[in-house]
Amino acid sequence: MKRSPLVLAMACMSLGVSLGSRALEGQETKAEQKHPLVQLTLKCGRQIPWVDDSGAHARVDRPALLEEALKKAAESKRLVLWYVYAIDAGRHIKEFNFLDRYMRAGVFTDPDVVALTCRKFIPLRMAAGRDVGRSYGLKSPDKMEPALLFLKEDGTVVHEMHRIRSMNADFIMSTLRLVLAQNPDYDAPSGAVAEARRASEASGDAERLLALAEEQMLDGAYADAERALAAARKKAAGESLGRACYAAGVLHRRRRQAEPALKALEEAAGCDAWKTAARMETALVFLRLGRFEEARKIYQAVLKDDPRHSRAAEARYRLGVCHYLTQDEKKAADIWKELAESEPETPWAWRAAACVAPMASSSYLGISGLTHGQEDPLWPAEGALAELRPGSEWPRDEKDLEDIARRAVEFLIRHQRSDGSWPDSRYVFGQGRVILPNVWTAVTAMCSAALLEWRELDPERIDRALEKATEYLLNENNLNRGKYETSYADAYRMVYFSKRSRVFPNDKDRMTAAMNDIIQKLAESQKKSGHWWHEYTNPFITGTVLYALATAREAGAQVDAALGERGAQALLDCRRDDGTYPYQAGARPPKNDGKPKPGQGKIGRIYSAGRMVVCEFGLKLWEKGSAEAVERGLRTFLKYHDRYDRVRKSDTHSDGELAGFFYFHSFYPATEAARLLEPPKRDELLGELRKLLVRIPEVDGSFAEDHESGKSYATGMALLCLRNVRETPVK
Repeated sequence: MKRSPLVLAMACMSLGVSLGSRALEGQETKAEQKHPLVQLTLKCGRQIPWVDDSGAHARVDRPALLEEALKKAAESKRLVLWYVYAIDAGRHIKEFNFLDRYMRAGVFTDPDVVALTCRKFIPLRMAAGRDVGRSYGLKSPDKMEPALLFLKEDGTVVHEMHRIRSMNADFIMSTLRLVLAQNPDYDAPSGAVAEARRASEASGDAERLLALAEEQMLDGAYADAERALAAARKKAAGESLGRACYAAGVLHRRRRQAEPALKALEEAAGCDAWKTAARMETALVFLRLGRFEEARKIYQAVLKDDPRHSRAAEARYRLGVCHYLTQDEKKAADIWKELAESEPETPWAWRAAACVAPMASSSYLGISGLTHGQEDPLWPAEGALAELRPGSEWPRDEKDLEDIARRAVEFLIRHQRSDGSWPDSRYVFGQGRVILPNVWTAVTAMCSAALLEWRELDPERIDRALEKATEYLLNENNLNRGKYETSYADAYRMVYFSKRSRVFPNDKDRMTAAMNDIIQKLAESQKKSGHWWHEYTNPFITGTVLYALATAREAGAQVDAALGERGAQALLDCRRDDGTYPYQAGARPPKNDGKPKPGQGKIGRIYSAGRMVVCEFGLKLWEKGSAEAVERGLRTFLKYHDRYDRVRKSDTHSDGELAGFFYFHSFYPATEAARLLEPPKRDELLGELRKLLVRIPEVDGSFAEDHESGKSYATGMALLCLRNVRETPVK
């Protein structure tokens, strides 16, 4: 039987263009670079024949590389697809190499994306800096990596997108097709389609028509493929009919039409010659729908019944994905490691290696977007793919709030691990990996609190998730007490335990005992000044602890009033005359020499706006503040919100004292603080916060800020915010 181009495209992904050894390297240590699994990850994305700059810090003539790509575009009448993996060499995304790895292992090794990119675009992988980026407006933090720019042969930009945090292949595939649809002059059929068309016109038999349809699918020309398939079905019989049904199933799958795809593939599976291929596509549809158990059973059956099939390596990789997303990460890791070691020539092995490669600078499992929550394999909602977007966000309307929450809840449930935690954060500032247990505990606590607040959406599944999470959070061995972020782990656990004690009265005694133990530890770690510390003493961790203590007290825990009063007094002692707070406790006010500095005038209010919310909220809870001060903090934060949103996806201080990791750290307390006010101010401010929040969901249902904090953290915090702002009616 002659194999179809679709089967060959999936089976022969390893026949990619070989780039230089430096072309796709990240910033690993020399020891890490030598590890075989790490070496395999460097191959991700190599099937695409990039015009490549060999690294953000490589001394190359980037304007010349751009001209080379534009010249090729002119000769072939194609658009340039410029993948900007770094802007300003990591000035505002210091760990851009990890985001690049996520894109390469997830998006640019996906067979559909690879085929369309190679056939219809001139691919350029190049960092942007002063030498070439400025002329395209690529200056951070206003534009952040990863970014995609689509250029005509004269350099004109026809579309651009930045700050991509949903490394979803179907999302990128949809973007590529929409760009081509809006620029038909650059969407001519590929040479393979032209040849297949000539062959079909010469003979007109079913096999030639099917070959044409399959090539058109690889071109992204779905309407043309549908017409060719319809003509072929009229003439097909026997194996040709099985092939036609299979091709129809693939076309429906590419269009994200689940039911027609499954129906066509069921017909195709009735033909022995196409049975395995049809089962593979059926499993992929189930995987994209989130029906992981059904997909898993099919992949296992394929590997048992037809282990030498051309798509067996794909079956092994995707079987690992199914195990991973059903909380069997050990089984997934075993499958991926065995695949990477046994079939290192296949791109599926490269992707598998990315999921398990040992990296001292990573955090949990490998260096893949999948295992770090940046790549979610489900189909995004059709509304998210309906139009071209400037990034990976799907702005919604206020009336969509519950749907936003439902999608966010589903994202969290998918990405919880078997021990109950959400460990996709790789935040290791200051002390390295030793702080990760505390970071993961803090994140898990807020994700748990978020699911608890939205329990009515799916009580049975959420309760199962919370049962595991609660055991994880109660286990002190999951912390590294005394290291950075201990205070956040303690504070956020108390927030969750207090909420749980109210929702589950039968668990109140256990939660109260746990909170009392944490309170004792917080009393021991409080500084003489009254502040607490997470990496250093500062007002915003002190305000956070005061909030947690107040919630614990309200839930019945034993909180010594003096403990909270000392913390509140510490905030009052460092509050400046204009109501702003310093970045660190004990910081002296800047000298008044007429020059703007942090802590003075507008700049001071911008940098301190988030801290004002946290601190005034904490003071009000301990009856040391006022509603007027809370309102002032909220209005200051809303006034300068655009500055916080501008750097929301950065992983370092990108605007003075502002950084991405302060976004939800400020936004969530803002929604809590607004609830302390009386109507109509409460309703007004919650309404303003709601309008901002519904504009930033990701296309995969998550939320995002600093990628090192992780999408689980941002999604959990966003869900807590959504619950708070939902209480005010939408006008």
